[in-house]
Amino acid sequence: MPNIRKQTGGANPVFARRVLASWRARAAAAAVAVGAQVFSLGAGVLMTVSLNAMWLAALAAVPASVLAALGARRVLAQRLSKGEIGGLSRALLAALCLTLAAAGIFQVAALTALSEQSLLPQAQSLFVALSGMTAAALCALTGGAGVARMAYAVRWALPLMLAVLTASVLSFDTPAGLFPLLGTGAKALGLSALMALSAAAPALMLTLPPPELDERGQAMAPGGWFFAWRAGLGALGAVLLLMAVSLCGTYETLSELKVWGMRMRVVCSGKPREGILQTGLTLLQLLSLVIGASAMLSGAEQAAVRAFSGLARRRLGLGLLFLLGCGALYALVVFGFDIALRAAPFLLVPTVVLLIRA
Repeated sequence: MPNIRKQTGGANPVFARRVLASWRARAAAAAVAVGAQVFSLGAGVLMTVSLNAMWLAALAAVPASVLAALGARRVLAQRLSKGEIGGLSRALLAALCLTLAAAGIFQVAALTALSEQSLLPQAQSLFVALSGMTAAALCALTGGAGVARMAYAVRWALPLMLAVLTASVLSFDTPAGLFPLLGTGAKALGLSALMALSAAAPALMLTLPPPELDERGQAMAPGGWFFAWRAGLGALGAVLLLMAVSLCGTYETLSELKVWGMRMRVVCSGKPREGILQTGLTLLQLLSLVIGASAMLSGAEQAAVRAFSGLARRRLGLGLLFLLGCGALYALVVFGFDIALRAAPFLLVPTVVLLIRA
């Protein structure tokens, strides 16, 4: 608030509070998206490399998310100082659009994998995938402001309920799931930590201002740490959830989980596998993935419209992204979700390029 008051000269505190609320909502959406990406990548990729030490590897995503948020704020400042389009070329905006879209599709794929192994075991994969994509697109249809406000509305309830329900399904009889501490070894842990850096990709949405703000409101953007600590907390929350997954099993049991969706479930062998608490936890995981995916789609649409203004007509940009997502998910259903898991760590490349070159 002090930075915004200084920029407005304290003349209109009501306007300043509204502007700050928009930036807070934007930061909350980024935090949820980062957390969803860290957990999906940790369970889908890091566990296959370092097994029960995946949560240690995922810790690398916390400083990576903080640095990505700081870099995104720098890019945003450059854009605002040069005008609405001047800071990013069309090529970079197109790359930003595709990177955010890829992160959103990855989170819908994670949602599909988790749903198949929990709430919808009898449903067809394609139906679940397209339903998840439709849900994310409908949330994005409200606009970036709508998605951000939804994330802001659950900023306290979502992590608190995740913590309470996770604690309720854990078995504290033995911490065997944490050992061996380095999982499959130091080299594998280092490799998985390197792959975890790509989970910071959703922070790229912070290179774009909230769409509901005019030029004056955009110029009143808070400092980098306003976004950085929120992105870091989102990543840290996902790391703690991955730690709970490790606590629920052992080195041997985790090595037997060959399906992505099964690796995302927080199910302890010492407690019943089903129940209202377990179902509630799964629903909260799915909610986080939907919010994260819709935030990525909204950011991708915003980048596409800034690159090609004609895509704003009748929400053509969102429509094209929806079709792209449906096509990608169809391919994943046909050829296997392992394609998404192998490709996800490479999101680090466009993330670094966009933060350096933009």
